[in-house]
Amino acid sequence: MGKSAIRTVCKADFDKPASEQPTDGTPTSPPRATIQDGETVKTECLDWTGGGQIKNDDSADDIKNIDLTRVHYLSAPSPSPTPSQAMPSS
Repeated sequence: MGKSAIRTVCKADFDKPASEQPTDGTPTSPPRATIQDGETVKTECLDWTGGGQIKNDDSADDIKNIDLTRVHYLSAPSPSPTPSQAMPSS
């Protein structure tokens, strides 16, 4: 069996601010995709600070001055085909 391409199930637009991204990661949100058991997928998302606060400039100032009052934007849920395939707790 050959390897297949990794499917992207959630894309982020890194040129838009977080407030303009589709952020529907709530319990009532419909899933964006169904992930098959054993499937490897890619989910793009903004950084945990709500996007734009962590910069790729080798400076620690963005961490030092981070605004923790901003929300963490979530991606939509992506269930497996059957709930019984959930990972067991350890």
